[in-house]
Amino acid sequence: MEVNAAIERLISGEGDFVEDAALVIEYGHSLPEASVAQITWRRSRNRKPPTSASGYAPGLGNVEIDTAGPRPEPEEIELGVRKERIGHYRLWHGAGDGHLYFQHFWKSGVSTRGISEQSPTYCLGFHPATLEPRFLGLVEIQPLFQLGRFRISYPRMKVLHGTFRGHFFGLHIEHHW
Repeated sequence: MEVNAAIERLISGEGDFVEDAALVIEYGHSLPEASVAQITWRRSRNRKPPTSASGYAPGLGNVEIDTAGPRPEPEEIELGVRKERIGHYRLWHGAGDGHLYFQHFWKSGVSTRGISEQSPTYCLGFHPATLEPRFLGLVEIQPLFQLGRFRISYPRMKVLHGTFRGHFFGLHIEHHW
């Protein structure tokens, strides 16, 4: 829970950045590094067409009955990255040297967030040899265009603390079922 508290202090800007970042880096740098190519697939199982019956019932008025049963829970499959749950957050080691990513656990799952609501993803940069913290950034996903059910977007980073030198790039392709 110490790492969870350090992540919360990093996000809020309270506490000592170097001390809190060092605690998260100490834990997270040993996680398996993510692949350069990561695939996230979201789908719903057993999708049935919605069916319902409606009518008038004396004493109740207009009534609608849903005969499809409970809605299936969406499912998310991720390949190329292993995300570790740390208290209220998911933490993973990015592809390349010196980047840890984290986001709130509850909003990061496809079944626990809204369609338009994405959990903010944070990037904690560090020197790979010395594990010295360099920066904390907020990764923002910027849409490029949408074609049918496919949405293409790219990440941008807003630095919240420290200095980021280098390039931050990628391409996100999503398919909505």
